Amino acid sequence: MQANIYNMKAARRENTNTTARGALIIALYSLGVYSTPTEAFEAVSKNDIVTEFYPDEKTAAAYEVYRKEMNHTYEQLWKTSTPVLI
Repeated sequence: MQANIYNMKAARRENTNTTARGALIIALYSLGVYSTPTEAFEAVSKNDIVTEFYPDEKTAAAYEVYRKEMNHTYEQLWKTSTPVLI
């Protein structure tokens, strides 16, 4: 679905415990085990199973139509709204 909404490839890792993984990556980087967060990420993630999703051209085009309609609606609301000052 995200691939179609954004009209670009999307990837999902089998391990979805991103909070713990992010903490581990930052800890390894902070302790100097790896010189960059990217290097730590690559080391921690090297055995991940990743599933890639590609957009369906027809569905992505439909989402683009909806996005334009939504943006137009928000623009109209913005033009007619009064700022609220607290």
